[in-house]
Amino acid sequence: MSLLPIWNVAEEKLEEATSLVGQAVEIAGGEPECLDFTLAINGNKLFLRELFTDAAAVEFHLKCVSSVVASLRSIASLDSIIVMGPQDQLDLLKETLAPFKPVLTLFSTQNGFRR
Repeated sequence: MSLLPIWNVAEEKLEEATSLVGQAVEIAGGEPECLDFTLAINGNKLFLRELFTDAAAVEFHLKCVSSVVASLRSIASLDSIIVMGPQDQLDLLKETLAPFKPVLTLFSTQNGFRR
């Protein structure tokens, strides 16, 4: 399962926002089912690449970082969040991801590989 949020941050809040994402990275690092959490920056856009084993791991992660996300939402806007995974796992996340509408897009994975 992949979560791919893009945040839009005012220039004067960029340092604060990256610090908050750093807190989320630390939290995610302690989650055994979080396989990857990477921050990339382009101007005032923060792109996060988050990879989890399954829907349960995504739900656990969102609970763990809920206060960080709330703080981030107070200083930045969520432009989009893409969630990718097998359809059966996406179905399990519908209620959990509902608060992210209308910027949420779900993609059902069909094939591929991971090393």
